[in-house]
Order: sequence, then structure tokens, then C-alpha cells
Amino acid sequence: MGDQVEKLDATMLETLKTDLSGVSADYMEIGLDAILDDGLLKDIPVVNSILSLYKTGVNIRERFLIKKLLVFLTSLSDTTTEDRLEFIRKNEKQSAKNGEELIVLLDRLDHVNKPEYVAKLFKHYLNEEISLIVYQRLCQIIDRCFIEDLKFLKEHEGSEIVTGMEALGLANNGLAVRASFDGGSFDEVNYNPKTDYKINELGKLLIKYAL
Repeated sequence: MGDQVEKLDATMLETLKTDLSGVSADYMEIGLDAILDDGLLKDIPVVNSILSLYKTGVNIRERFLIKKLLVFLTSLSDTTTEDRLEFIRKNEKQSAKNGEELIVLLDRLDHVNKPEYVAKLFKHYLNEEISLIVYQRLCQIIDRCFIEDLKFLKEHEGSEIVTGMEALGLANNGLAVRASFDGGSFDEVNYNPKTDYKINELGKLLIKYAL
């Protein structure tokens, strides 16, 4: 999408100001082709902008971005327009940056489930339950993490110790720390070391506010 992303930040902010109650998970059941053909998304500013930028045809990347936007907006549909407008009014300068950052982030996300995690974070940021820095930090982690590692993290909420490739993935993304290392047994055929990890405070924050 490249340079076109910059043209969408203002319409992303406008979308956050609109009534999202009509953005339904049913859209995902209908299928993107039917939605685009029937013009069902024309009232969502940011989606309408994407379509207008690509009048000759929406390619795979733009289609994926629209799908991720729908997941994100559907997850935000239980927030009120008034709350979002008030938040944008109180944080006018930062809100303009938020619109741009959301478009860039959503465009980059590699799995369709991740926008739901970002939306949950955004709601806690909107409600002033987390700071801007925590919101941005956790968004970056969601972007970097392998989706199966994030699912593993949620499944092991409350676990004292986690192990395996997923645990290593969490550690590599700053969500867990090494608790112990067992060198295991070694012979010419088998070498089975085992490393135990402990979910750290950042991992617990991600579980609480996004997963």
C-alpha cells in the first residue's frame, strides 16, 4: 500500500468519530466480495477511502487491510460514539497521530485475529485504564509476536512456569523471562535440554488488557 497509507489517517480518525453500532461481525460471514459489490461499507469513511484510492480494483493487500479494519471496528462497536468523541476532543493532537498509527499498524499485522487484540487495548486506552506508552508498547508486541505464541500466552494465564517453543517466542518478545535451565541428558542420538520460563509483568499486562 506504501504511500497511500498516509492518505488514510484522517479518515481513520473520522471513522472513530462515527456510529459503529452498524459494523457487525455478520459482515465477516457474508464474505468480503459480497460486501464490496453491494456497497455495504460505503458509510465507513476509512473503508470508503481505500476503495476510492483503488477504483481500478482492490488487490490482496488492500482486501486484507479492509478485513482487518472490519475486525478492529467490530471489536470497538460496543463503545459509544460520545465516549470516543470526548476522548478525541481531550487528546486532539495525539488523536491525529493515533489515526495514522492505527492505519500503519493494521496494515502491518500478519493475522486477522490481531486487530481484535489491538481494539481491546484501544478500549482500555480510551477509558484511561492504561497510558499511551503502555498502549503503544503492547501494540508493538502484538505486531511482532507469532499468533500462536499469543494464543499460548492466553491459554497459560496464571501458570507459574511455561516451556516449549511458544515460551521461547514469548521470551524473545519480552513477555517472559528464563526461570531455569536443565541441560538434560546427552548421547550421540539424543540431546534434550529444557528451559523453563516465567511470564513477566509485561506478559501479564498483555493478557489483562488485550487477550
